[in-house]
Amino acid sequence: MTKTAKNVFLPIGGGYMGGSYHFHEPAGRYYVSIYYNRKQRKIWKYNGEPIWHEKTANKLLSKIRAEMDDGVFLLQSYMPDSPISLGKYSEQWLSSLSLSPATMDFYRKEINYSVKYFGEDFDIRKFMFSKLQIFYNDLHLTIKGK
Repeated sequence: MTKTAKNVFLPIGGGYMGGSYHFHEPAGRYYVSIYYNRKQRKIWKYNGEPIWHEKTANKLLSKIRAEMDDGVFLLQSYMPDSPISLGKYSEQWLSSLSLSPATMDFYRKEINYSVKYFGEDFDIRKFMFSKLQIFYNDLHLTIKGK
């Protein structure tokens, strides 16, 4: 038997096969339902977008199962106001700084630009060097400002 990060014992070679997806008539879209930490959880968005198609719901469920198998599943990353979304993380980072008002204003302006560029719900774990390089090249700042 192996022990996953969720304190669920699985047979070797097995994996998390729980969860399901459903169509919600009033909303006209799908959601993924999983049982996590002794509670039923509903996930309504995939990559920050509503789940309009059954194939997308199935893909999200498969992704969640794989993350659980690998021990890297974070429920918060699928919930609104995720602490690892660019918008939320940048707010937390800015509030942790103690800088001059002028520097803070500059940082806030540039952070707001980056949030608009990538999207408020962008998962910071998905930053890749190539994305950051393109963003860096698109900044209309001096080398020092960058």
